[in-house]
Amino acid sequence: MSDQNQFQVDLTNCDREPIHQLGAIQQFGFLLAVTPDWIIKHASQNLSDFLGVEPEEVIGGRLSEIFTEAAIFQLRNSLHNLKTADSVQRVRSARLSDNAGEYDVAVHRSGDSIIIEAEPADESASHRIAEIRSMADAIKSCDTIESASAAAADELRDYLQFDRVMVYRFNPDGHGAVIAESRRDDLESYLGLNYPASDIPKQARELYRRNLLRIISDVNASPVPISPALSPEGEPLDLSLSLLRSVSPIHIEYLKNIGVGASLSISILQDGKLWGLFACHHMSAKVLPQNVRTGTELFGELFSAVLAQRTADLQRAHSHKARAIHTTLMQQFAGETSLANNFKDVSRHFQEVISHDGAAAVIGDDITTIGETPPREDICKLARFLNTAAPARVFSTDRLGEAYEPAREYAATASGVLALPVSREPRDYIILFRKELVRMVNWAGDPAKPAELGPNGARLTPRKSFELWREEVRGQSMPWTEGELDAADAMRITLLEVVLRLTEAARQDREKAEQQQTFLIAELNHRVRNILNLIKGLVNQSRGQTASVEAFADIVGARIESLAMAHDQITKENWSPASVYKLIETEAAAYLSEKKMRVRLSGPDAMLHPEAFTTMALVFHELITNSAKHGALSDRKGEVLVALEEKSGGLAINWRERNGPKVKKPTRRGFGSTIIERSVPYDLKGDASIIYEPDGVKASFSVPENYVACFASPSSKPLQRRIKSKLGDVMKGRALIIEDNVIVAMEAESILTQLGADDVKLVSNVKAALDALDNHQFDYAILDINLGDESGLDIARKLVEKGVPFIFTTGYGEDTLAADGYPDAPVASKPYNAESIAEALSKL
Repeated sequence: MSDQNQFQVDLTNCDREPIHQLGAIQQFGFLLAVTPDWIIKHASQNLSDFLGVEPEEVIGGRLSEIFTEAAIFQLRNSLHNLKTADSVQRVRSARLSDNAGEYDVAVHRSGDSIIIEAEPADESASHRIAEIRSMADAIKSCDTIESASAAAADELRDYLQFDRVMVYRFNPDGHGAVIAESRRDDLESYLGLNYPASDIPKQARELYRRNLLRIISDVNASPVPISPALSPEGEPLDLSLSLLRSVSPIHIEYLKNIGVGASLSISILQDGKLWGLFACHHMSAKVLPQNVRTGTELFGELFSAVLAQRTADLQRAHSHKARAIHTTLMQQFAGETSLANNFKDVSRHFQEVISHDGAAAVIGDDITTIGETPPREDICKLARFLNTAAPARVFSTDRLGEAYEPAREYAATASGVLALPVSREPRDYIILFRKELVRMVNWAGDPAKPAELGPNGARLTPRKSFELWREEVRGQSMPWTEGELDAADAMRITLLEVVLRLTEAARQDREKAEQQQTFLIAELNHRVRNILNLIKGLVNQSRGQTASVEAFADIVGARIESLAMAHDQITKENWSPASVYKLIETEAAAYLSEKKMRVRLSGPDAMLHPEAFTTMALVFHELITNSAKHGALSDRKGEVLVALEEKSGGLAINWRERNGPKVKKPTRRGFGSTIIERSVPYDLKGDASIIYEPDGVKASFSVPENYVACFASPSSKPLQRRIKSKLGDVMKGRALIIEDNVIVAMEAESILTQLGADDVKLVSNVKAALDALDNHQFDYAILDINLGDESGLDIARKLVEKGVPFIFTTGYGEDTLAADGYPDAPVASKPYNAESIAEALSKL
């Protein structure tokens, strides 16, 4: 049988159980405690005042000698409705004794006991409960917590007819503040005053959390002791939930110090925690009937519900903004941009839900800042401190200097910190900063001395001074609100998703880059081998075409120059649209020599963007070289027809070989065939096909319109060689060549000699060049800007100092040369030839 059922049985059989213990709590009512061993504790100042029974007549007596059978029946039914350990059931207007009037009774559990409290019923207050509806409507119409608190104070004071009603809110640090007040006009205002945590100790706050009402009807009433003080088991009676109990004498003294005669405290709970209190004061004694107290308790619960609703509304508003920002950020980072590069926009989005003065993104070793922040080195140290905090959780404080002492040095800039970890290893952070908020806090007396030893031994005596005491607060920022912390956590999850997306994108980019690198290395190896074979073939095929060594060198040199121009064409137009006609003509000139005229172009010219131009250069290179080796251009009469056509804004290319030797389909797939078939679909998302028909190879390609800048009428002419047979004496005098490769240097020396130089000196490094300039006179110089691990800029400065005109040479192309401070210096690209050197020198 449960304890509850046992209690019911006990009360129905109470006439056989003796009353053992009696006592009293307040003089306005009496209390009985019924225990499972059927012993009844009875408390009263003077039972004869209430029931016409003297206390001495109760000891050893029976409950049935005090309560009527009907009253016991009512109490037993109330016990059935005690659902939880902190539940209280009330019975109104119960006639407990034949010798007295009606009583309002409250019943609750206390450990193994049932507490029965009774007080004379007040029928005049029976109508007051109906007022709660209109009081609730008044606070429901308020939009903010502050306005609802002010309205609640007014409504409650009018309902209770008290002299002062305050809404007292607890801060996270335990201190409290009066945020709303309704008072009699002649009373001093407590609105805005702060109270130290010691005014309402932790154990008192726990009682407020369990028992929503605490009433003191008369601070001058004499409390009546429990008799006996201990139960038969030697335990004191726990009266935490009692309404008629007296309170701590320290609290009574506290109220007397501020002139209060009666008080009522109504707890305000949020999520089971004590948010604050309605503190109601009356300057004289005031008894509140049970019905009024019940209405007050109900109003407190309604206010807590309204408070929860307003808090939820704020949280929903923050959540709505956070979701909108989540969508915006995910769209913004859909293009796989970095968090640091877009931090300005990220900070702006944060500002919409979390006010801050500055922000920093600590991503790896990089720190990006916006607004007012500590120095970067201090942010780096702060990030290391944050690594000691709990992982995967938002860290917040409005007093950074207390948690992290070095931060006191920059408290004016960053007293408040809200840090969002956006990775696990290594730890990356988005850190929001709030400046120091220097403010005056109004205390009800000096908070540093809230109590002192009293006359009754080692106990605390409440402070007696409640005059306004102002304190200047430094090292603190505006606190971070619950809504802001919730928004920060939502934003942290969003940024984690962003970082994960960027990490995945970076991984895919790395894989793509590795694939491209492998592809390019293979292509480089393929092309280098082809170039070496081609040079060897050029030399062998040119043998016997002329009787003189000089003529042989001119022929071979011219063909190598054409080859260099073809390769240069892939990179020289790297950052602007380039002509397909010129691309094909350059490749043909490089690899076909006199056969280039057998490549015939038709249709409009197309200007391709760099990405497509580079891809098509590789494709045409393979088509032309394959045709020269095995196709129509491998004999004396074959030809290639290349037709360009505009289709839906894109470029269609048809390659046709005819009149050449019979074609056989390759038995194996080489790297060149892979380039032809896969480059356009893979890199440009276009189409490509190649068919090996007996009468000639046929290939077709389609380049999407986003890679085509425009179409134009063909304007280029077949590439013609412009090297003069005799350059003549272009530059006389003494020349200095600074080049780290001896073969290249000797080639340059030969060219300058042809151009008319009287004397040429070769050096290979910076020191040798500077020594030569100090010890010799030179008329002009050729300077390679990259000398192995050294830069030629120091030499350039020396040449300017000596007044020696010079040209730069480079193997990276003119467009990529970065010669700071010498933008007008002529440049000749490698490989050297007499014409390019002469053209550059002519500009001096």
